[in-house]
Amino acid sequence: MTRFIAIVIALAISGCATSQRVENSNLDTLEGPRLARLYAAIERVYRSESKFRTDYDPSDAPYDAQTLTKNFAFVAQQSEPQTIDGAVVIEGDSIPLTRWDEPLRIWTTGETAADFAHLSALTQRVTRLTRLPIERAADAQDANVYLLIADAEERRDLIQLLKSLGRGNDAPLVNAWPDRPEFPCIARVFVDPKKNTLEWAMILVKAELSGDFRRSCLTEEFIQALGLFNDGPEIRPSIFNDDAEFIELTRHDEYLLQILYDKRLRPGMSRGEAEPIVQTIAAELLADAGS
Repeated sequence: MTRFIAIVIALAISGCATSQRVENSNLDTLEGPRLARLYAAIERVYRSESKFRTDYDPSDAPYDAQTLTKNFAFVAQQSEPQTIDGAVVIEGDSIPLTRWDEPLRIWTTGETAADFAHLSALTQRVTRLTRLPIERAADAQDANVYLLIADAEERRDLIQLLKSLGRGNDAPLVNAWPDRPEFPCIARVFVDPKKNTLEWAMILVKAELSGDFRRSCLTEEFIQALGLFNDGPEIRPSIFNDDAEFIELTRHDEYLLQILYDKRLRPGMSRGEAEPIVQTIAAELLADAGS
């Protein structure tokens, strides 16, 4: 979603697509109520473009087994490129199939009651689709997934917090996240290079987000942290698309999760090794849905 947000920020600030302007003298210092108003304006821009859809199985975005196979390869076996101020900080490279092979233990901070309810429903849905056990961690030291929802003051202490958890990281995207409005939420995953399995993940969400925008961030970043890393303009109907047309898991996205965690696939597979198996699974899923 990040690349599209950078464009929408400019529209929201200029007032080109919303009736309420957001005052802004310095994007790098937006925080608190001003940042919350900016994100609210961005949501209005999205909605004016007929985005933020919650359709589960929309008729205007058909796909077949071949399309599902192609979309899986792009989303699961191609890393998402990231740029900061025009400089590429993460290349979009072909990657081996990567997923969790142990239960997820989630530790959160800054979570509201609404966040808790949304995340609980989402994790139950993921477990049903993947059979991946997901539970709440008793404490931060026991966790392998960290969901940090932080306001401006808390974000300034973020790096120290991560280091205190033994999860210090100097990645440019993590360092940029606290102060840059074009990064409302990000996810970082850490892979065991020997097994091609996910070792731990962190999901960072700005507390100034609210409503459907906040829910969409929680949904997309959590699902991406399961091993579906990439976004693409042709991937629809899906949350794995930077234009935010859809903000809830679609049937298409559920299929991607089911394929990723199908036992016929194994971590470390190349795209060439995985593709014929993925095509078989995709055909089976669509046949079951039509029966």
